[in-house]
Amino acid sequence: MKVKNLINSILLGEEDEKGLKLYYKTDIFIQDFPEEEEEEEPEAPVTAQEPAPAAQPAGLPPDIESTEESGNLLAEDIYKVKTEGEEVLPKEEADNIQTLEDLVDYVSDLKENGKPVMSEVAKEIVLTLAGLGQDALDDLVNEGDKVIVDIDYGTDIEDSIGLRVNKVPGSNSISISMKKNSKIIPGNFDLASFNRQLVFFRNSLFGA
Repeated sequence: MKVKNLINSILLGEEDEKGLKLYYKTDIFIQDFPEEEEEEEPEAPVTAQEPAPAAQPAGLPPDIESTEESGNLLAEDIYKVKTEGEEVLPKEEADNIQTLEDLVDYVSDLKENGKPVMSEVAKEIVLTLAGLGQDALDDLVNEGDKVIVDIDYGTDIEDSIGLRVNKVPGSNSISISMKKNSKIIPGNFDLASFNRQLVFFRNSLFGA
């Protein structure tokens, strides 16, 4: 128990509610534009000569395709969010977080101003970097995208396990690092160690 919590409990007669804390920070800009496919012009079949098209009435320009773009297209194909927050998970909810997938699922369900703090694409990027995703990174993230995800989880920020995903615009490099007590640990991300720490925190709530 932290000193501050111990003082509150003994001197002030306050009893901490059992639970775990989640700290998150996201700064995400993902463009999800579909790739343009070149259309092959079909070969004209050999047919009888067709009559020439009717002439345009004088003074009217030839037909042209509309260049207007849907005003909602850009909004739908770009996900941009910047959030920072802290959540206290009651014992019942913390009981269900035992793996990285559980933790990322929980974070992706959080919303600020009605918008998820982490999109489904960003969630898949995190899982793929950790070795759990189903898609290739090249299919999820573009050079111009920005994906910064910071998550810490435990009894307190100074007693926590966490991760940081870092991808800046203009770079093809993207990385995932493991954190301990809010500090980045050198070396590769260790999924098994991460999950063991989550289970440790979960068990601490039940005296296991």
